Amino acid sequence: MSKKLTAYLRTNKLGKLRLYLYTLCVLSLLSTTAFAGNSCNETYTLPSNQWHQISLPCKPNDGRIRSLFGDDIHGKLGKDWAVMEYDPQAQSYRHLGVDHVLTQSKAYWIIQISGSTARLTLQGQSTTSSQTLPLATVPGSTGWNMVAYPFNQGQALGKTQVFTDTSGCASGCTLNEAGSKNLLHAELWHYNPASKKYIKVRDTWSPWWGYWAATIGQSHGSNPRLLIPSPSSLSIMLLGDSITQSNSTHYSYRYYLWKKLLDSGINFDFVGNMTNNNGGNPHWPDYLGQKFDPDHQAYWGLRADQVFDRLKHQNHRPSMALIHLGTNDEIQSQSTASTKNDLKNIVANLRNKNSRVIIFLAKILPYRSIQNPALNNSLASLVAELNTPNSPVILVDQNSGFNVNTDTFDRIHPNDNGERKMADRWYGAIMRKIN
Repeated sequence: MSKKLTAYLRTNKLGKLRLYLYTLCVLSLLSTTAFAGNSCNETYTLPSNQWHQISLPCKPNDGRIRSLFGDDIHGKLGKDWAVMEYDPQAQSYRHLGVDHVLTQSKAYWIIQISGSTARLTLQGQSTTSSQTLPLATVPGSTGWNMVAYPFNQGQALGKTQVFTDTSGCASGCTLNEAGSKNLLHAELWHYNPASKKYIKVRDTWSPWWGYWAATIGQSHGSNPRLLIPSPSSLSIMLLGDSITQSNSTHYSYRYYLWKKLLDSGINFDFVGNMTNNNGGNPHWPDYLGQKFDPDHQAYWGLRADQVFDRLKHQNHRPSMALIHLGTNDEIQSQSTASTKNDLKNIVANLRNKNSRVIIFLAKILPYRSIQNPALNNSLASLVAELNTPNSPVILVDQNSGFNVNTDTFDRIHPNDNGERKMADRWYGAIMRKIN
């Protein structure tokens, strides 16, 4: 497909259309009120000669292709670059012209063949309400839909619901439930332009990405649709090792922090690629009519450098990150300097995804006979080094007042009492910052 479409770009008659570029002075005439409050300003890297499957993470002020990307990609649409959409009913593609209006309800293909990398910029408003995306069906066959993710914050795929007029999902099903009911394939697919292969997406919606969704079997005639909830205004990543992850017989501090944040009335969402405790999940009781949000980014037994390696491959862009790391580093005789460098890398990675992320960095718990781990003595200077006005780094003392004899179940991992203590410390730091 890619070679044929690239050849088409070089020869088709649409290339004769002139592309009228908008200048900065024209942009300055756009209404300033459109960017007030929930303004959205996003960028996307588009290398030469690669097809990309994209959606719009902002609601644009002017959705015409010429206005969205005409000042980002040089050359003629149809010759030097192209934008295409998929028609699920006809099961075919069509090229779009410069005045075609792109919407957040659809995903698109885009390519440019300038020989250099282009940088797409999108300005407009953040989408703040949940979005419903209709899914086409094809009787007697799989119905392929190229669906959009219309938000500029990532979120867990598991929060998405599938609705149909029949077949047991009239009040909503998860993707997994819809798959088991033979309505919709439980996995989505996204095209990886570097490998030129499709990847299965099981965990996370990502801004700018477009996806394939497949209706199957019993969905035909039942009007299936996706409901994608709006991401929380406060996305929180709980990042660490086993002390954050916990095990199958303990709730983890994450549960008690979740309850305290619910009590505060804050609109928040825990984010991360992990949903499990080590060895399986305990039965977390519902609270205030809600089920526990188990999303996190913590790994049993891993050092800070190993957690960093995992973090590099996830696409969440949290507004806050709570980091408790370093215990395994010390147990495995890593140097303090090495662990500090790993923490710097983690902060840099989080900032690459969200330049305004707020970092809460913990003085780590005592363990075994070590009351004050060596790392803790250098964290104040590290925080001072990393702290910036746009992305503050805040030191949270999880060490003092914590007793390995009464607050852990094995002189390393917190028991119920220790988990509550940790939740109190994190909660106090969060509330002091946002208030």
